[in-house]
Amino acid sequence: MPENDEPTPDDAAGTTSPVAAGSGTVEVETPRTRIQVAMIGTAGLVVVALITLIGTFVSRGGGSDKNADPPAGPVITTPAPSPVTTTTVTTAPETSAAPAAPVAPVGDSPCAPPKKTHGFSAAFVSPCNGAKLKSPYPVITLKVPAYPQSADDGRLWVVVRILSNGQGTPLADRPMFAEYPIDEGHAQEVGSTTWTKDLQIFRSCHDYGPAQILTFWLSSSGAEKAAQWQPSVPITIPAGSVQLDEVTVNMEASSC
Repeated sequence: MPENDEPTPDDAAGTTSPVAAGSGTVEVETPRTRIQVAMIGTAGLVVVALITLIGTFVSRGGGSDKNADPPAGPVITTPAPSPVTTTTVTTAPETSAAPAAPVAPVGDSPCAPPKKTHGFSAAFVSPCNGAKLKSPYPVITLKVPAYPQSADDGRLWVVVRILSNGQGTPLADRPMFAEYPIDEGHAQEVGSTTWTKDLQIFRSCHDYGPAQILTFWLSSSGAEKAAQWQPSVPITIPAGSVQLDEVTVNMEASSC
């Protein structure tokens, strides 16, 4: 083949050849030399930038130095406490209640308006007229506002008059029998103005029919005579005595 006489790219760019000058050799700068110098300078700048970046990272705690201070924890903001509200309670002044009025015993109303003599009365609360009572121990209740306190005041008594026999035949003599004196001791068991007692009428459990239960005020002399009365023995009411109340009832035999 014929030789190619065209210049190479290096020859076209003006490749320099060493030129002898005096005693040394002098290199003449070529375009390739300039490019190499520029690349070396750029690489140096990159290295400097990397060193600076690494130093900054280490100074900020990005390294693995065990002696480095731990990163600060998250900042927690605590809201301020709410103001304390004080509630004032006003207490009403205590008032003393009025003393309660004394309560009368239940069923303390007399069957009929009471009769009063010498400052005393003894009216039936129960039984009332027409009631049926079981013999031989019927219970009676009286309204007695006051009781004799001395012999001069006399005494209150309750007695029974039998009106018929066991067959219901009326008795001509209608005998009367003493029961009990009406004293304050029995009243204290139920109330200061209420007197109650179970009576004893005869000693058997058969029907007696109608009977009367009566209360009397006895004078001081009549009270002396009443002190001698015996059970089941007919009595006579002393002169000067005053009848205060009476009820008529029907006596029936109980289950005794």
